This record gives sequence, C-alpha cells and structure tokens, in this order.
Amino acid sequence: MPEVNSVGSYTVTHHRSNENNVVIVFASAGRDGMGQPIEEFKNTLKSFNISMIFILDPTPTWFNRPETNEMFKFVASLASRYENVAVLGESMGASGSLIFSKFFDGITRVLAFAPQYSVSKPFIQFDERFQHAHENYEFSNFWTFTSNLSRDRVQILCGISEWRDMPHVAMYAAEGYSVNYLLECGHLVGYFLKTQPDVKHGNKLKALLAAFLNFDVQFTRSEVRMILEGIISDSPICQVQGFAAIRERETFLKKGYSPILLPPPPTGVSLTLNGTPDQSSVSPWSKSSVTTIDAAGAINDSLENAFGFHTDAEEEPWWSIKFSGPAKVQEVRIYNRIDDYGTSTRGLQFCIELMTNGDWREIYRKNDMSFFGGIDGTPFVLKLSEVIISEGLRVKLLRYKYMHFQKIEIFGDFVEKPVIRTSSSHISKILKKRLSFPLLKNED
Repeated sequence: MPEVNSVGSYTVTHHRSNENNVVIVFASAGRDGMGQPIEEFKNTLKSFNISMIFILDPTPTWFNRPETNEMFKFVASLASRYENVAVLGESMGASGSLIFSKFFDGITRVLAFAPQYSVSKPFIQFDERFQHAHENYEFSNFWTFTSNLSRDRVQILCGISEWRDMPHVAMYAAEGYSVNYLLECGHLVGYFLKTQPDVKHGNKLKALLAAFLNFDVQFTRSEVRMILEGIISDSPICQVQGFAAIRERETFLKKGYSPILLPPPPTGVSLTLNGTPDQSSVSPWSKSSVTTIDAAGAINDSLENAFGFHTDAEEEPWWSIKFSGPAKVQEVRIYNRIDDYGTSTRGLQFCIELMTNGDWREIYRKNDMSFFGGIDGTPFVLKLSEVIISEGLRVKLLRYKYMHFQKIEIFGDFVEKPVIRTSSSHISKILKKRLSFPLLKNED
C-alpha cells in the first residue's frame, strides 16, 4: 500500500517498489486545467521497476501556498532515501519539477514538459491561459521557476503548435537549458507522445521514459532527439499554428469577415435538412440546457459564435443527427473551431458512425493529431466510396474531452424525397429563442 501524507493542502503519495531508484512527479493543474489533479504518467511508470512519489495540489496555485516550502522539504526527505532520483512534470508540474532542486540537491535528472517560466506579473500578462493564476493565492513564493541543477541534467520538451508556450521555453533556452521542440504538438506533450507509435515500446512516451529512468546511461539531448526522430523540430516556429497564424485567425473571427465555406458537392443534397440533431451532454457554454436544441447549432446557418454546440467534458462525447428519412451518405465535412489552438486540438481525434437498422456502425476513425481548420476554408472532409443506406450519423471523440465543432455538413441522397417542413432561416429564428445559460467571461 502507498504511503499517503498531507502537507497542508498538498497530498504526497509514496509508492515504494525499488530501494535505489525513484521518480518524483509533480501534478499539473489537472485534466483540462480544471483543478482536478491526477497522478499523471502513473500507468506508464508502473511498467518500470521504480518507486514513485506523486505531489498533488487541489487548486492550481503554481506552488504559491504558505506550506509550499514545507511540502518541498518533506518530499526532499523522502527522496534522500534513494540513490537515483528522477523528477518529472508537465505544465505547472514541470515548473515544480524545476524549482524542486532548490530544496534537494540530490536530483539525478529532470524531464519537464511545457513548463511555465513564471506566472507572475508583468511577465504572465501575455498568456491569457495563466494570467489569472494569482487569483488562486495571496502571495508569491517564486518569481521564476528555474533550477539550481547543472543544465546538462535537465531536458525540456515543448510543442511548437502552442505559441503561448514559446515565450516560457524561450526564457529557459536563454538561460542555457536544453529545449526540444515537437512537431504537430500542442501544450499537452505527454498526451501527444502517447499517441505517437514506437516499435519497441508501443508509444513514444513510454520509449522516452524508458531512457529517462535508465540510470546506467546519461539522459542527453542527443538521446531525446534519437528517440523522437521524425517528430522533433529544428525550429520553434510553427507556420500553421504559430503566433502570427493564430492571431490572423482570431482577427478573422473578431472582425466578422465572411466565413470561407466549401461549395456543395456537384451531386447530392444536404442530409441535415429536417433532421433531428442531438449530443451527449450540455455545458456552461452551451446555448441551451436541452441537448437537441444546443446540437442544432452545428447545422444552423449562423456562424456568429466560435462553436456551434458545446458538450461537457466527458469520455467520448458525441454529436449526432437522425435523418428525416433513409439516406445514402456521400460526404461529411467538419468545421473545427479556430478561435484558439488549444481548444481546437480537442476535436482532432474522432470516429464517424452511421446508423443502420437502429445500430451504430463505425465507418471512419481519425487517430492522429493532424490539424484541420474550419471556416478559414480548411475543414475536415470525408468522401465515402461505399454506399450505405443509413438513418443517421454520429461523430464521437476518442478521449475524455469537451466537444465543440463550429459546423457539420453532411451530403448525399435521400432514398425517398423528404417533405420540406421548414427552412434553415426558420431554424435560426428558433435558436435565437432557446433557453441560454449565463455567459461566462472565460470560456473553458
């Protein structure tokens, strides 16, 4: 059984399985940054013969509690029992993994995924994700999250697709840290690495941790680049999702320019006509407390909002539509929300299902994190070669996420010509009358 200790609001859990080696994991701000910390990397770390120490904070305070120093000293007392000590963390946890060296000088190596260099003003004001972090604490323990370790003991990984991480890691790079940039990766580096296949270990996260926890050899920049060959970038600049590209898209939306929608295919009609949409749940950002009404936003003509519908955070959220009659689906288009890269990556992995005789059948699965846009003219497009007579269609995400596409289009032919009951403009009028939640200042 693990040893569980509380140091003020912090929870420190010690799993002992190896007398010589230990890995210390500082938790991030929790799943989707909602302050629900978990013992990150635990399932992968259990594959290795190593003791584990997890540090959880119920509220993202970036180690600015009055008892923070006491917590670090307690963790240091546990770490002192071991010969080899590896320290790991992501985001806020990565910042903690770096600052821990000020309290314990026996650290062997550190692996930090997308750390924040500082959450103090004025530095953090550029980063709207964390600029309100100070609201969770009354005073600051640390102005910056830097390490006392020699730089050759620290490896930092950062995705180039989240421009707001770049100023943070640029400060680390300026101080001599080894920063490794990842192609097609956003803020959640650990999750991204887990989606990347590896011949020997199954995925790149496990391959990287295998090298990180092998204390018989040095864990160097060249070792990291060899393991992650093919997804390592030589440049921190992302031409598609860098600062300039993201701000251009945000300006595009804020100024209300005409959206770029693909023209209808040469054959077929819109199968969403008179259909009945639905979704798995609603959220505080939904336009209605009724799932069928909020789901209708995905097939509405109005594109005033960055998303057409919004589920809650859940396992495999879905959006569906029941056609007005049996139909042959020819083409599916999904317009991603493009107002913010971090939120747009939530919908990159999904499957598409068709309903036949009341049962859902998967016809397509997108497992990769390749990016697609939306009303900038770059939506996801699936053209079906197999003719399947279906009663409906469902799009389902593959992970625990929020789901919030801006628009979904489905084209094909009805087996029988549908009776026209209403128009899309009439749907728009209905949606304007729907019951709304109070709008929140900061959307998820």
